[in-house]
Amino acid sequence: MRLVVGAGNEVNPVEVLLSASAGSLEGDVLGSDQKPVAAMTIVLVPPDNRRQNAALYKTGRSNEQGHYTLPNVPPGRYTLYAWESIPMGAYQNAQFMERYSARGISVNIQAGTRTTANVSVIRE
Repeated sequence: MRLVVGAGNEVNPVEVLLSASAGSLEGDVLGSDQKPVAAMTIVLVPPDNRRQNAALYKTGRSNEQGHYTLPNVPPGRYTLYAWESIPMGAYQNAQFMERYSARGISVNIQAGTRTTANVSVIRE
């Protein structure tokens, strides 16, 4: 169900998206040699206009085979990142994220579906 509050002539319309089910995201973290990399931090970051909601950020770790799974992701567009090392919560800082904006993978999570995306690890 989709409900849009506001008219075209208002400055800041509010859009509310209700969904009974979340989606999920899975894939592999790849190194520069295109081989899976274990124990990397995976972060799913919402778009700029939704970043004030900490519940929309999803994090995880790649397993021994370099695979990750992020279950129960609210539907919407996100950017996926993988880091070898990142300070706790740094991905919620706009200034920190500016350096990495071109290094993420854009994903669109649909309600009730599994999305697959591989991501390259950021090593710094």
